[in-house]
Amino acid sequence: MSKQKVIDAALKVFSNAGYNGASLSLIAKEAGMKTPSLYAHVESKDDLFIQVVKDVMAREKYFAEEAIGKKRGMDQVSALFLFYTDPTARQEDRAFFARCLYFPPLHLKEEVVEILMEYERYTNETLLSAIREKKLLIPKEQWIHTFFSLMDGVFLEQRLYEEEELLIRRESALRTLLHFVKEEH
Repeated sequence: MSKQKVIDAALKVFSNAGYNGASLSLIAKEAGMKTPSLYAHVESKDDLFIQVVKDVMAREKYFAEEAIGKKRGMDQVSALFLFYTDPTARQEDRAFFARCLYFPPLHLKEEVVEILMEYERYTNETLLSAIREKKLLIPKEQWIHTFFSLMDGVFLEQRLYEEEELLIRRESALRTLLHFVKEEH
């Protein structure tokens, strides 16, 4: 039994039940082991939850880098936005991410937020690199805030709208974001 299998099982349970609804016995059952055997891989439920947060964020970064590939400039921005707002991608990771973001366990909130902020710093650096040579109609910091606000809005709308409507809204949000970049002549 690998530690990764335990983390994957925990991801599934935490995604479906949240931190408070998850128990080590449920996670052990999902991993196909008895609860005492789980302790060979993790110290506690808190420890396991933080490991899952780190694992999900590492995957998000990896897949974001894959989505960007060798793109530069506004193609990079578009790729990043479309990656983050893809309604069909990594459903379990995204469900867990949403729970962490909006409902972190209170006693772990500070640690969870720090991990999420590391990822936000990565995204900020990527965006700043992409717009370095661009002229914006608003200050860069405001443009980055707009990116995150539009992305978060589309992310939340994934729970409300069918895919066809969501894709229309997603495209509208991206066009709004790109509207603040002066066209080069």
